[in-house]
Amino acid sequence: MQYMDDFKALADSVRKKKGRMDASARKKGADLIAAILTAPEQDFKEMLVIAEELQSEAVADGIAMAWPTMPAERRVEVRRWIPAPQTERSQRRIALLAAALGEADGTTALELLDGLIPERTPNKELKRLIVTSLFADGRVIAFDNLAKASVRSRLASRVLGALANVAFEASSGIEHMPRYLLCLAMVNFVAIQKLGQSSDGRDLLSKVGAEAERWPQGLREKFEGWLKNEQPELVAQFFTPASTLAPPRASVATDYSQPQSSKPSIGSETAQSRVDQYLDERARFLTVEMAALSQFRVSLAERQNELEQQIDALKNRESELNKKISDLWSSCTALESRLSSTTQQAAQLEQALATALAEKKAEHEKLIQQITANAHGRLAEFKNQVALTLARHLVDLPSRETPVSAELGRVLLLQFHQLVDVLTELGIKIPNGRSGRQ
Repeated sequence: MQYMDDFKALADSVRKKKGRMDASARKKGADLIAAILTAPEQDFKEMLVIAEELQSEAVADGIAMAWPTMPAERRVEVRRWIPAPQTERSQRRIALLAAALGEADGTTALELLDGLIPERTPNKELKRLIVTSLFADGRVIAFDNLAKASVRSRLASRVLGALANVAFEASSGIEHMPRYLLCLAMVNFVAIQKLGQSSDGRDLLSKVGAEAERWPQGLREKFEGWLKNEQPELVAQFFTPASTLAPPRASVATDYSQPQSSKPSIGSETAQSRVDQYLDERARFLTVEMAALSQFRVSLAERQNELEQQIDALKNRESELNKKISDLWSSCTALESRLSSTTQQAAQLEQALATALAEKKAEHEKLIQQITANAHGRLAEFKNQVALTLARHLVDLPSRETPVSAELGRVLLLQFHQLVDVLTELGIKIPNGRSGRQ
């Protein structure tokens, strides 16, 4: 946690200074960011939130330092953290990060620049930001890595062309060497992607050719030598066979290879001849380009017709789908209505069933009560009837203390049997004794 504690302390210090950071603070911030991003135990997400307080240069340098050894999942999270280019601050952060990552990951740098540079011409503020972030001293992006990036050629050509449009403007104020490096990357890109015969490739080479015309003589010679060594098949695109070098313009700065005063003077006739040769070559090149553009226009018109037909077919398909969707919505509405009605009926039936069960239970209890009361009444009547009957037959029954003679015993036995007969007549069955009745 030491890295995070130091980083929080640095962020607090920067916050107190209202965002100002000197060179030592920027270096310390970059080092801490790199350490946190490469340490598995560090909470890098918290660091990214706090990093909003730091200057974009420190953040970009720290991410670029950690990028080669950073785990893939952390790279994904960092890409998600990068803000959309909606404000000048976010645009500057993206541009600086692209410049810093250009050396380690040209693909990511190109993708960042693709999101930063709009399809239309950038406004003055964005142009200035691109110049200061990508072409400034000590922070020139590795253009050659952009040319070798593994992205769609269309994306790379768009970004390189947009950078060329900004850098090659006379008012950009960019030194010759960064523009020269950008030209080399563009030529390499066209050669690597084999785009020499495509419209994108010809457009990039045309931009390079126009830019090379403004270079000092020494830089043009250097460019020609590089072409002969690296891309010899493209030498004819920029230099005529008779004279590979056009005369330098009077307004161009001092030659890179030697002082201007030491150059041999070129006669007016020779200079005019070279200019004529160059103009003839440019005319031939433009004629070829016009023919290619004409073919491209025809293919574009054909493609446009195909797209219009596809759009019409898609519109018809959309209309059919909308009709089906409308029918499905109608069916869904009807089913929902039926479901609601059925649910309501089920609720009513459940309520009626509960009411019927309650009524049945109450009736059952009432019937049991009536049966019980009737049984008790009948039982009481039967008991009373038995008691009256027994009472009539026991009128002459002697008391317990009366001596029983044989005659009286016979009378009592006869009386007892008469009592048993009375009970039998009343439905009270008395089982026979061991000897039974005679």
